[in-house]
Order: sequence, then C-alpha cells, then structure tokens
Amino acid sequence: MWGGEERSRATWIYWIRGQMATDSLIWAPVSPTHDADWRGYLVALFALVWIANEYMSIYNRIRLDIKHEQVEIKADEQTAGERKSDNERKAA
Repeated sequence: MWGGEERSRATWIYWIRGQMATDSLIWAPVSPTHDADWRGYLVALFALVWIANEYMSIYNRIRLDIKHEQVEIKADEQTAGERKSDNERKAA
C-alpha cells in the first residue's frame, strides 16, 4: 500500500499529466497562428480549469470506488475467518 508521501506524489503526477493533456487540447485551437484575440484565451482558460476539474473528479471517483471495494473485501474475509474459527471450535 502506498504511504502518504508516495500517494501525494502519485496524485501530483496524475494532476500534471492531466493538465498537460488539457493544455494541448485547449491551447492548440486558440494559438496565435489561428488569429485568435484575447477572448479566445479567456474562454480557453476557463475551459482548461473546467476540464482539469472533470479529470480530477473522475480520478477521485475511481479511487473512492476502489477503496470501497477493498473495504468490502476485507470485511468479507474477516467474516469468513470468524466463521471458520467458530466451526473449528464447534468441531472440537
């Protein structure tokens, strides 16, 4: 399992990759070669933030789902272990 520092670093790396991907998608159509004025950059800035937030929401939702599944599996394993020990006691 990841430690706090490693998890923080992994999240930061994911965020940077998302920002870079979003930057390339957003800034290419409004680059100066496409003869855009300042309004295009303003729209691109807000779109960049919006898309980055969507990426992070998806990432956090996936992490939450995985954590939820891990907790369920541990609870099931613990319940199965308790049943096994109860059955062994009854058999003895």
